[in-house]
Amino acid sequence: MLTTHCKISSIINYWHDVDGHQRTLIGIPQGTCIYLDRLQIEPSPHKDTTTVQIPAYVRMPCHSAGQIEWIAFDVVAVTYHTGSSFTSGHWQTSIWQGLPYQRWLHYDDGSLPQVGLHLSDHILKNWALVWIAYNPQFN
Repeated sequence: MLTTHCKISSIINYWHDVDGHQRTLIGIPQGTCIYLDRLQIEPSPHKDTTTVQIPAYVRMPCHSAGQIEWIAFDVVAVTYHTGSSFTSGHWQTSIWQGLPYQRWLHYDDGSLPQVGLHLSDHILKNWALVWIAYNPQFN
């Protein structure tokens, strides 16, 4: 771990292939997800728990109508892994409930969701998937 925190936008800005070419989405999808591989191999395999900040929306490069545009997508859900290893632990999901509620619903097995206004530091240190949507409708 080189740093204790970063922003998802920093990761997206450096999204390139092995030849250094900028990657883009083809068209403007209604939704997609961003996967963060937290497996660190060196010096021995372990889970990286760097805090990665997630704003309310992220901009993704999209190739549409013959040009590349940075399109804003709303963050609508976050899936995270609680546990210190990849062979054990527990997966949970938090879903954004937009207007008129403007709140997160934090889901766990067998219980009603807990309501929150923010993503906790625990979630930001353990997320693996961010679900994003273009112009979502929360009705």
